Amino acid sequence: MQQGPMPWLLLISGCGLFLHLVHPAGAEIAAICGRIDLAFLTDLAAWRSIIWEPSALVWDWVFMLLMMMAPLVSQQVWHVWRANFPKKRAASLGLFGLAYLQMWLLAGLAIIPMGILVSPLFQPGVGTLVTLSIALVWSACPLAQAARNRCHFERRISVSGRRWGTDNFAQGIETGTYCVMACWPWMIVPLTVQQWHTPVMLVVAVFLLAERLAPSAEVRWRIPPGLVSLGVMGSPIRTMPLQ
Repeated sequence: MQQGPMPWLLLISGCGLFLHLVHPAGAEIAAICGRIDLAFLTDLAAWRSIIWEPSALVWDWVFMLLMMMAPLVSQQVWHVWRANFPKKRAASLGLFGLAYLQMWLLAGLAIIPMGILVSPLFQPGVGTLVTLSIALVWSACPLAQAARNRCHFERRISVSGRRWGTDNFAQGIETGTYCVMACWPWMIVPLTVQQWHTPVMLVVAVFLLAERLAPSAEVRWRIPPGLVSLGVMGSPIRTMPLQ
């Protein structure tokens, strides 16, 4: 950690990708999203298999989060690490990570159904274009910029006493809340494809990291910072240092 947490977070991201590819369910979310049609929506037996056996979906969602979201919290992980005494750093990061993951698990209750319902509403490929367009518009809007600004927030963390645990947990809650606000439509995009599910996840992960590394900015309509940071539209902007 002397050089910052990014190498470790990239390792976690790689582990998430590996687990996503090899776990027994085998990209269950993509398989369900890719095969659902109007007939499936009226098949009670098919829905029962999802409702009563959700563990595969939950684990697949967790692995997606590890792969796509881990590098995005580099700044906050570094803040939690530096703000705590060495003997408490592991526990502090555990509280932060648990709170952050909790917010994304709650968000998944809405995001996964939205991804599942896209397939029967549009022709193959059209759903992906629609969700991608929505995600780009969201990234350009003032609400997304306000959320991205708050994603850089570092709260004061007590090093001891009763507030030590609540401060670390609260940092995870706040980071997770604003991360969900900034990124939620992008998480639907990979759910609309099946054959290219993993490559699309990787592309979206790179885009979201580019957005997160962009510095705070005025809250207004703008070209999505991820596109600018990657040099796709406009000149690349100065990004925050990788830690």
